[in-house]
Amino acid sequence: MKIKDAVAQRIIDLCKEKNIAINALGNISGVNPSTIYSILNTKSQNPGVVTLQKICDGLEISIRDFFDVELFDEPVGDHQGDEAHDVEQQVGRGGQLELAAAAQADAVDV
Repeated sequence: MKIKDAVAQRIIDLCKEKNIAINALGNISGVNPSTIYSILNTKSQNPGVVTLQKICDGLEISIRDFFDVELFDEPVGDHQGDEAHDVEQQVGRGGQLELAAAAQADAVDV
């Protein structure tokens, strides 16, 4: 499942759980209902953290509680074009290379 789909599903689940309509969520959270609908229809490719925080405030939950569900434990698919993921991959590889170089340097110093 893509992260944007998981975020949309979580908002839907919380609204059902708390018996809150999407328009009402917009009113109580201070987020324009059309913005929430864009997130739910996955037109919004990257809902901002401030928007998610406002939605969480309206739902009276923490951002931690929002993401602390099994839905977000599943592997997230479709990272193509995701620059953050690409950077994470590069940093991870760079970190491993630095560790290998440091281990090799230690071996030579001994």
